[in-house]
Amino acid sequence: MKRLFSLLAVSLALFMQSLWAQTPRSAKDLIAGCAARLNQKDLDGAIADCSKALELDPKSRDAYLLRGAAEDLKGKLDEAIADFDKAVEIAPDSVEPYRLRALARFRKNDLEGALADADKAIELDPHFAVSFLTRGMVRHKKGDLAGAIADFSKLIEQDPSARNYEGRAIVWLDKGNFDEAIKDLSVAIEKSPAAVGLYAIRGRAKYMKKDWDGSIADSNMIIKLDPKFPGAYFNRARTYKAKGDVEAAFSDYSTAIIYTPRKAEAYHERGMVRSNRADWQLAIEDFSKALEIDSRFADSYLYRGLMLMRNGQDAEAQKDFIKFLELAPERKAFLEDWVEKAKQARAAKNKP
Repeated sequence: MKRLFSLLAVSLALFMQSLWAQTPRSAKDLIAGCAARLNQKDLDGAIADCSKALELDPKSRDAYLLRGAAEDLKGKLDEAIADFDKAVEIAPDSVEPYRLRALARFRKNDLEGALADADKAIELDPHFAVSFLTRGMVRHKKGDLAGAIADFSKLIEQDPSARNYEGRAIVWLDKGNFDEAIKDLSVAIEKSPAAVGLYAIRGRAKYMKKDWDGSIADSNMIIKLDPKFPGAYFNRARTYKAKGDVEAAFSDYSTAIIYTPRKAEAYHERGMVRSNRADWQLAIEDFSKALEIDSRFADSYLYRGLMLMRNGQDAEAQKDFIKFLELAPERKAFLEDWVEKAKQARAAKNKP
């Protein structure tokens, strides 16, 4: 969402530089006031000024565009699109109405409409990078990953910024091409070495590639840049667990919980580590905490039930298994397999 607002701001900044003066003087002053209020995030004031300008000059493309932009930022997407429609009617060969309407339609999840507008904007001005960014985002959301890669590549030719390499890397990740994602993220990090989020995404790509040491190295860099960044500890814990270093995983899950005490998954994962260490009661406490935070966390019901079985609390365990099946009925066979294993383990333990 932040990127959408940033993209809208770029489009507006470029548009406001091109405001022309073929309007009555008083309308022009009101449009200038609208632009100033929009820059100051006084959205209601901007809408009021542009509305007055349109009373004086009903054919003002600029007033419709600025009012539409303010409405877009307020989340009034239908009103924004209606204003952009009017701007298109008034100036059908002008790029700005299509650029801004594409963004509004994208936010409304009208992907076909957004794609048509982005195509038109590129047709009218193939050298404006923001239009390729918009179309790349639309194609990505539509699942046209090859098209999104092509647009981000064209975008990077015109604007080789860290953010644009990051955008293409995210598409590469969704495409399952971890090597290309890592390459793009490495370029982005060279351009913006203090951007914590870039290390987080590259660490995820390395994790998916099963490059445990590389993923841990990226988490280490995040912690160096921002010692309180909770995602780094959680991701590093997950990687340590995959690597088989249970003690390091436990330590990092505990640290992640300190910084994000409302993250159910962190409690669940620490509970899993504790269950592997045979700390049944402490594992139960972690699974219970996860469920206190998120009562639909199915796996915590499953594993808490298994731990309760270990403790001989079969009636309580059965309640958890029932709840698990309510949430994940397709995993009935998985549950039955684990329950059987738990029974066998308990029988072996009780054998004289």
